[in-house]
Amino acid sequence: MHRSIAVLTGFFFLCGCDIVLPACHFETAGCDYDNDGVNNEDDVFPRDASRVDDCEDFECGRSNSGLTCGTCGGDLPDCVDHVCVDDCAGLECGDSPNLGIDCGTCEGETETCEENLCIDDCDGLECGESPAQGFDCGSCASETAICEENLCVDDCEGLECGDSPNLGIDCGTCEGERPWCLANQCVAQIVEWVEIEGDTFTMGSDSTASQYPAHSVAVPTFQMTKTEVTQSQYRLCFEEGVCSALGEASTNCVWNDPTRAVHPANCLTWTQANTFCAFVGGRLPSEAEWEFAARSGGKNNVFPWGNAVPSCDFAIITETDEVAGCGENRPWPVCSKPGGNTEQGLCDMAGNVWEWVEDFWHQNYVGAPTDGSAWLEASLYRVCRGGSYSGINSAVRTRYRTSFTALTTMTDIGFRCAK
Repeated sequence: MHRSIAVLTGFFFLCGCDIVLPACHFETAGCDYDNDGVNNEDDVFPRDASRVDDCEDFECGRSNSGLTCGTCGGDLPDCVDHVCVDDCAGLECGDSPNLGIDCGTCEGETETCEENLCIDDCDGLECGESPAQGFDCGSCASETAICEENLCVDDCEGLECGDSPNLGIDCGTCEGERPWCLANQCVAQIVEWVEIEGDTFTMGSDSTASQYPAHSVAVPTFQMTKTEVTQSQYRLCFEEGVCSALGEASTNCVWNDPTRAVHPANCLTWTQANTFCAFVGGRLPSEAEWEFAARSGGKNNVFPWGNAVPSCDFAIITETDEVAGCGENRPWPVCSKPGGNTEQGLCDMAGNVWEWVEDFWHQNYVGAPTDGSAWLEASLYRVCRGGSYSGINSAVRTRYRTSFTALTTMTDIGFRCAK
């Protein structure tokens, strides 16, 4: 008898050549006992409890040594990290995260696949195109509705009268105690009047030729419109057939721009301004009334707000080295700068647009009325007060005065009324 020595997996075993060894007990353990390079039934070796199963705890896939550890099926068809799972579990669409399996497609016409879930791209939207895919989310059924940010909004919502801003729909008419439609609201009067209690004050200045001499004027109590007359206010007079259309020579003329309904009416003559004031039961203010009101009842104020240096905190003006009109190069809506109001609440007595007054122009105040009335001795020019969005800052001083011919129409000339 001779002996042979087999070297297997790091252990030495002696075995007789006549001994038939039992088949390997661990078919998955990688025991190529006959060294033929294949693990199969020809490999035999006595059971060794110290060996580790190469597929232990593996449900599927290949072992570290490349053996097949099983396959998946049924409800758990996918092998991920040697465990049988459903890689599309909880997913509705798109590719699965581990194996890239097609988990399905979305069936709804407005659905889109986001993070493996079907999301209705029109969810919560009433109209217009969806934000992600541009799906048609429908249209608004109401005749007065408009689609804004995918929601149907009543274009007449909150409006009492006039045409709606977007669709031009008739939102109703006014009657009774509030007969006027102004900015889509029914109002009792077209303009808002502010009472200015009368007093005696010193008008003008001895330091400037056109404001000379400083002189005492007794101004009776009167009323003045809180704001410069707006485009929408003037349009009511036009629609009643009393006032004529405003000029349109410049893009800064507001007449036919519905987005500037509350901007001051501009590009108008002195006569057009005067006609409107008569229409609302008033007149243009006298120059004395205007200065008295701008100075908060005749106080010694350099500007309507007091004596602080002019800036866009107080008025629509041209600040040094800046674009006119506080950067807009045009008038603003009335009362945009409440910090510049007078003590009585008058808006824009400085800046925005020049304001026509009733008086004819005179080079100075020599011979001017002292009772607060307008100086009506004829000349070719009418007085304007208050400065504008496009002028120099000194023009917004309460005593500053200038003149234009009565037929002048400019984007920076408007008016307010008194009575």
